[in-house]
Amino acid sequence: MNISMIVVLAIIVAIALGYKTKINTGLFAIAFAYLIGCFLLDMKAGELIKTWPVSIFFVIFAVSLFYNFALINGTLEKMAMYLLYLCRHFPKLLPLIIYFAASLVAALGAGFFTVLAFFAPLTLLLCRKTGMNKLVAAVAVNYGALGGANFMTSASGVVFRSLIDNAGYSANSFIYSSAIFIVSFVLPVVVISLLIAVTGRDQKMATGSLQIEKPEAFNHQQKINLILICTMLLVVLVFPVLHLIVPHYDVVKFINIRVDVGLVAILFTVIALLLNLGDEKRRWRWFPGAH
Repeated sequence: MNISMIVVLAIIVAIALGYKTKINTGLFAIAFAYLIGCFLLDMKAGELIKTWPVSIFFVIFAVSLFYNFALINGTLEKMAMYLLYLCRHFPKLLPLIIYFAASLVAALGAGFFTVLAFFAPLTLLLCRKTGMNKLVAAVAVNYGALGGANFMTSASGVVFRSLIDNAGYSANSFIYSSAIFIVSFVLPVVVISLLIAVTGRDQKMATGSLQIEKPEAFNHQQKINLILICTMLLVVLVFPVLHLIVPHYDVVKFINIRVDVGLVAILFTVIALLLNLGDEKRRWRWFPGAH
């Protein structure tokens, strides 16, 4: 058996053990990497550790840490409920509304599985109330979680940017990652619209307004959290865009080179900590890999 097959089998076993034991799959993967790298490939421990993508891990860590505040204090959940409430007069477009709500929450850093965990029971409840096709609803939630996570400052988006940077295309990483997000955001709209058109003929959905209660107003803590999120998005996105528009402007070029998603997220995390926007213990429970 060649080494490639051994690596593939190790990945499969790591995933299976993760599902079976409920222990983070990454820990099994690191253990297999150590055994295969040092004992089969004759790598030194230091060489193996150097293959760890530290820069990508740091970005994921920093962005997740910052957005966890909005998860634990209910900011993202309330935003999603407000969006559904504002669109309650258009029941036929409910799958698209769910898609946009899931995309928004995922784009603001909630992460794929967190979005699924929140929207799945809510969507099933809406299906029972309105007669919405469950398959179309499931597609809408899944697409929303995936597409939103590809936003340039969200979980998958920062990974794409880091991989592009490491591949030697750092000058164009913002353009490429933006293209990935746009495609993954627009295509599902087309697919869901077609599914609505196809299934809508035989589907008996509720007419008139949906019975969705108006969410409570954002509290002081959540308002501050929203301001921090919007400010961070502005800082991270505006300078790459300005650099594309006026590439020879020295001030924009100077700032753009020094704006890093991970470091900016750490800066805003410190601000959020000082403002006490979330419970310390609960924040780590929402961190990727904590489950």
